[in-house]
Amino acid sequence: MATDPELIYLEILETILMATLDPQLWKLALQKLSFLTGHQYAALLFYDKGNAHLMTDSFLFEEKVFTAYRDVFLAIDPAEKILTGLPVGQMYRDREFLGDKFIANSIYYNEFHHPNDLNYLTSVKLCTVNGYSTYLSLMTANDAAYPQSAQFDVFRRLIPALITASQLHARFEQLRDTIEYQTAIMDNGIYPVWLVDRSGKILYASAHAESYQRASVRLVWSAGADTLSLDTDSKKLKHAIEQATRTGAPPRAGLCYTTRRPAKPILVLPASRIPGVACIIIPEPFLSGSALMEVFDVKPAENAVAELLVRGMTPDECALHLGVSITTIRSHLSALYRKTHTRNQSELLLIIRAIHG
Repeated sequence: MATDPELIYLEILETILMATLDPQLWKLALQKLSFLTGHQYAALLFYDKGNAHLMTDSFLFEEKVFTAYRDVFLAIDPAEKILTGLPVGQMYRDREFLGDKFIANSIYYNEFHHPNDLNYLTSVKLCTVNGYSTYLSLMTANDAAYPQSAQFDVFRRLIPALITASQLHARFEQLRDTIEYQTAIMDNGIYPVWLVDRSGKILYASAHAESYQRASVRLVWSAGADTLSLDTDSKKLKHAIEQATRTGAPPRAGLCYTTRRPAKPILVLPASRIPGVACIIIPEPFLSGSALMEVFDVKPAENAVAELLVRGMTPDECALHLGVSITTIRSHLSALYRKTHTRNQSELLLIIRAIHG
């Protein structure tokens, strides 16, 4: 770390901005900020007042100290009511708001702060996003000198950047969560799904899509590792993608077939709400089997029949495939209807597809 205050300020500013993209850098930002402003401890806190829920990603003290504060001492913290009522960006200094006499006689300070080598507090509300308020708190050690006026001025100077960074951090976290949720939903589906651009470059592939490509023996259309490769007529697939991704005219859905036997359809659809992107689906289900067995207490033999039905086989074909009699298959079907509370094969398939996504 640099020793010149202005260089340290610029380093902190850079680290704060980088932390919006990489949350692990917040701890480094807190270290630099504490050093420059004359504090020894720091914490970035996220507080949901409605649910009385407090959490933190980064702090410069032992975790047990934060746990004790969250579980016990938050309820009697005199700063909590003041801070939550202050506008974003206004600095809170306990010595200024409460006074030395109050602090000296406070149960909160005497039972929590001082035993944990925490003395004076400086804090600021950075933003309120998605129901959570974000606070940055800096604390001095018991034997440390009180920060000088110039050090508080530096902190004040950094507050606008901290506000912007915390807002970006909250927004990026929301986007990360949204992507994680959408990916989880997509990966819970039973069919391989790809999103590609006009050239066939893969923009997204579900977990089943990646498994399908790894399992495919024959990869015909491949112009690179990031370009879709499927066992089909490359010219037909390329044309179908171009039709589904065109923007100069209404996009059109297309259909290709795999070259292997039995041939399976490859659906090429215009991606919903994303112009210039095609959604490619192969209706060949990938089933784990465990979900149906867990929900309805289905036995392995019954589950094997269910998986074959989803793949499009008739009861007679199931019997041939499994090497059992049609009577056995019908017995398994009856058990499946009873356990899933369905009346026929169509209703049963709806349940199975819903469970597998």
